[in-house]
Amino acid sequence: LQNRLSIYSPTIQNISYKIFNINGNLVINDFLLLTNNTKIINLENLNSGVYMIVLSDENNQLISQKRIVKIN
Repeated sequence: LQNRLSIYSPTIQNISYKIFNINGNLVINDFLLLTNNTKIINLENLNSGVYMIVLSDENNQLISQKRIVKIN
């Protein structure tokens, strides 16, 4: 799906995520409550570029971090 990022976790339901731009500036800081183990993050408002998403659990423990390349 264009402009969308799917988050899946079979074990963790409460996930916080932060998206940083290539300069390290925080552009999105939000919280997800996963229903049916999946949630979609809308990326429509991001400009084209390279971003880093950092996912953490409710105890602020790192779950994952991934690079996102957004192309409009």
